[in-house]
Parts: sequence; structure tokens; C-alpha cells
Amino acid sequence: VNLFLELNGNPQSGGTWSGPGGAHSGTFIPGTDAAGVYTYTVAGTLPCSNDQATVTMVVNPAPNAGGNGAITVCEDVVLVDLFTALVGPYDAGGTWDDQDNTGQLNGSILNTGALNPGTYDFEYEVNGIGMCPDDHAHVDVTVVQQLDAGTNGADNACDTETNVDLFDALGGNPQSGGTWVQLSGIPAITGGFFNATVNGSGTYQFRYRLSGTATCDPDSATVTVNVVGGPNAGSNGVLNICSNGAAVPLITLLGNNPDAGGQWSGPGGNMNGVYDPVANAPGTYTYTVNGTPPCQADQSTVQVTETTAPNAGGSDVITVCSNAASFSMRDELNGTPATNGTWVGPG
Repeated sequence: VNLFLELNGNPQSGGTWSGPGGAHSGTFIPGTDAAGVYTYTVAGTLPCSNDQATVTMVVNPAPNAGGNGAITVCEDVVLVDLFTALVGPYDAGGTWDDQDNTGQLNGSILNTGALNPGTYDFEYEVNGIGMCPDDHAHVDVTVVQQLDAGTNGADNACDTETNVDLFDALGGNPQSGGTWVQLSGIPAITGGFFNATVNGSGTYQFRYRLSGTATCDPDSATVTVNVVGGPNAGSNGVLNICSNGAAVPLITLLGNNPDAGGQWSGPGGNMNGVYDPVANAPGTYTYTVNGTPPCQADQSTVQVTETTAPNAGGSDVITVCSNAASFSMRDELNGTPATNGTWVGPG
């Protein structure tokens, strides 16, 4: 402030200034110079005496609302004091304004538990005094979604399943991106998939965990899987049989110890599981063992190939005269002998 310009009337230039600290330059610097009375003196020339005038400087403290701040909280945090996010120092006694009209601000206390995830703006204002304008600072509050691993769940699986999706067994609305840990049995999980064929029948537990952040606490949930034994129809077999061969139980041709009690079906429909070349036709015969949920039925097959038996016809006895004409002996056989045989006689 140029003190000379603050004088009333038409003061002469060239005078000197003095203040609470003694001689002064005439330029008042708020915050550096002391408040008080500053005297301007113009020296007189005889017979005139000196003349003086004063400027009284009143310095009001500038309001300080602090520096802008920001804070990030998890949505499960209930109350936050906005003063903790201001960059200090700051003056007390100011007022807070809810810039986004959330309706959840009481003084400096914000009820974040009632806010949806997002970023909200709040202003702190300290009123100025006299010539000092008001001061403002802002705090941005970011509410992030809390971690949710879902609720504990259970599932049934068959011991023939190699990819049981554990995530699908969680309850609630679990967030993706967590990690799985097997709590029992030989490790048999890859990512979130359980290979039920590794450990066999039994009950197994797995924990799904979302790691915590600087803002939100970790969360976890457990899945219990009950693995039940599935049906075993064995492994496929092959039967090569002669058309006049003896009947064969097809289950004896299957590998891998199939369960008894299944159902056989073939080219002629369902059958009793015993292949009789006289009564049955060659082809694919399927053995089905029904499963109990969650296990599906299991099947295996026997591929039957039937070879036609040779037919030499039926024996016969004929009497001929020594001077009779030659004749075909095959024509004299009983039945319907094949044509591709060979004859052997006394010679």
C-alpha cells in the first residue's frame, strides 16, 4: 500500500514517513509491517513549522481454508471427518458445503455409508474480515465399491468331472479377480476349476479370496464340494465269433471292471447281454449304467463281427453199379453244402 495515496487533502510530496518501527519507506507491506499509526512529516521553511498527517493501518488476518485435498474410502466406511482430508494448516470455524447435494453432510462429518460408489465434491469456506475476501478449499471424496467374495456355497460333483466351476457355486454376487485355495485333499484346482477325478469320492473345501487394498478390507467365501462316485460301464471290447459258435456274455469282453446291473442294447433293441450268433445279428452292442445325479450315465460298447461257419452238408450213403455213369457226389449230400469244398477219398 502506498501510504501517500491514503492521505486526505493535497499533501506535498517529498516528506518522510515514520511508523511503529521507526523510519519507514512509505510503502506498507501487509504481513511484514506492523499495524498502527504511520506519520507523514513535511519539513517547514522558516518562519513555517513542520506539518504532519497520519495514516492508521488496521491489518486483518487473512482467512485460510487450507489446501485442496482428496480422500478415497470404501463404501463400507460409515463416517468420515472431511477436516482430515484438508491440506493444513487451516482456520477453524469455517463452514462446509455439500457441492453435489448428497444430503449426507453434517458439519464436517460425511456419512459415506449412504453414498453410492463415485466421487463427490465438498467445499470448506472461511469468511474474510474487513478487506480480506473469503477463502475456500475443496475436498474430493471418492467412494469405491467394497470387496465382495460372495457367500459360502456348496456343490455336488461326479468323480468323472474334470472341470467343476467353483465360482458358480458361490452365493450372492461375488466379484471376479480373486484367487482360489484348496483347503483339503491333494491339490486339484487350476484357476477356479476343480478336477474331481484326482481325489475320488469325498467332501472337499475351497476358499475364494479377494485381496484387500489400502481402501477396502479383504473378503473371502468358502465352497464345499461333495464328490460322489459315478457309474462305470467299463471300456470298449471286441467280439469275433463264428455263426455257429456258443453264446457269449458280452460284459466279459469289457475292460476296466464294469459295474454290473446295466442295460444292453444292440441292432435289435434291448437284449439280455448274452450274444447268441443264432439269435442275434452282428454290429455294435452298447452297455449303459445309469448314474445318480450329479453323475450322468456311462456307456461302453462291444463291436461284434460274425464269421459264417463252413457248411459241408449232411452225410449220405449211396449204392451204385460198377458200370454206372459218373456223377457229382456233392449233389448227393444232404442239406445245402457250400460249393467251395474239397473231397478226400480212400485213395
